[in-house]
Amino acid sequence: MKLYEQCFLDHIPERLRRRGRKVCNRFYLNEEIYRRCQTHLIDAPFVSITLSDISVNRQGKPSKRPLCYSNDVLYNTTAKAGNNVPKYGESIIILKIKKLLKNNSFRKILTDNTNKLVIHLKHSPIPCNYFHTVFELILNDTIITFENYESSLKRNTYKRLREDCRLQIAKMIIRKEIR
Repeated sequence: MKLYEQCFLDHIPERLRRRGRKVCNRFYLNEEIYRRCQTHLIDAPFVSITLSDISVNRQGKPSKRPLCYSNDVLYNTTAKAGNNVPKYGESIIILKIKKLLKNNSFRKILTDNTNKLVIHLKHSPIPCNYFHTVFELILNDTIITFENYESSLKRNTYKRLREDCRLQIAKMIIRKEIR
């Protein structure tokens, strides 16, 4: 295992650690996806978030024993974040994949008159969370990042696409767990 794939946080359960496991961009119909959310925002969890990094955890194949559980999303997986608390005291929203492409990937395309925004679900493991996954957004063939968000998707020109994106992801919510 490469050094950059190792998790050095003692509070992370062994089953969540990457340990050299490969990326798996094959998703499953009815697979659950978990996201933590501040409790006061649970009724509209995507309304005020920046659309440059929508991190979630994936469950794995639903017909087998889950590889990741909803409360696993509460683990603090980075040494620098959260004042080193082992778990965040937030609530959880549970989303479900209801439609997949033939290659078992999730991709939704939104358009306005001249622009295209692609919502792409991408398994993106990190050392302390193998199940880390992101909704990657691609605006007119450019991947949206923290660095380019202000000069791209945040511009007023794309307001309708931002609203549609938030709505499409919110439609996937099946349950809320208030902590």
